[in-house]
Amino acid sequence: MRFEFPSAPPARNLISAMELLYALGAIDEEGELTRPLGEHMAELPIHPTLSKMLLSSGQMGCSKEIVTIIAMLQVLGSR
Repeated sequence: MRFEFPSAPPARNLISAMELLYALGAIDEEGELTRPLGEHMAELPIHPTLSKMLLSSGQMGCSKEIVTIIAMLQVLGSR
């Protein structure tokens, strides 16, 4: 919340983003990245919900399907 943005986004956008990351388990109550989930999510250049889905898919045995879905969503989103 104290990052020096060249042009700061509205506070409500930052709060929404922090709430999403907390709900996904990527950050803790202090806003720090969780280990290992938050750190792994931060390494993926995709939306946090997609990174959580991808990282969780291994436990559910559906990684191939999720990778395909995420790839299709990335192609559709770039249009």
